[in-house]
Amino acid sequence: MTAALYDMTVSGVLPGMGILLTGTYFDIRKKELPVVWLFVCGIIAAAGCVLRLCKGEVYWQTLIMTIMPGIFLVFLSFASGRKLGAGDGIIFMMIGMISSLQRVLFVLMSSLLLTSIYSICLLAAGKGKKNQTIPYVPFITAGFVLTVLAGI
Repeated sequence: MTAALYDMTVSGVLPGMGILLTGTYFDIRKKELPVVWLFVCGIIAAAGCVLRLCKGEVYWQTLIMTIMPGIFLVFLSFASGRKLGAGDGIIFMMIGMISSLQRVLFVLMSSLLLTSIYSICLLAAGKGKKNQTIPYVPFITAGFVLTVLAGI
């Protein structure tokens, strides 16, 4: 394995992209994230998390902070009557297990910004409705790609 590939695997880029790309497919095609898929991806993320803890790359206190945005989104899902999918929050928890807090927060903010821009464009073009649902995982994926390209 080359050094660059190893670095991308350890830094969570490759596992994160694998999780997000497959999640994007499910979210666009089926409008839901399969429970079995979430479970398998959760095991992969947890393995990455344990590896990071064992290598001393992250402390458990930092790990708790990186999964908090995902926990908050799951809470929002239930508080909003499932207007936001719980799977989106679970995806953020997985990203938090394999990435830094800075990356998780950047992905969250950029995905929310991209979703807002997309929604405004849909409404302005007359193709969207006020209560229309749109898949969120593709925007999380785009935010993750932006973090990788920005070097965060």
